[in-house]
Amino acid sequence: MGNETCGLCGGTKCLTQKGIAAIYLLAWKSSLALIAIGVAAGLLYSPYAFLIAAGGYALPLISADLRLLLYPFVAVGVLLGKKANCPRCEPSGPVFRS
Repeated sequence: MGNETCGLCGGTKCLTQKGIAAIYLLAWKSSLALIAIGVAAGLLYSPYAFLIAAGGYALPLISADLRLLLYPFVAVGVLLGKKANCPRCEPSGPVFRS
């Protein structure tokens, strides 16, 4: 039990881009589907279809889940050299390691 490595960080306690996507982006798969459908329909059908994408973006925010909003900041921060804490290994820590 104690020897299992974390699937998000590989035991390093710092998230990779794959772990960041799993935690922040893929938490609401239905929301991502609505965003993709809304953008595709907006480009191909009617500009009013972008409202579907806006609804997909607002759906996690309505339920107070800010992970979709934080995804770009965490992903770019890691690309710029910051280290993001793994929420499974460090549940009480901040987003970035100091």
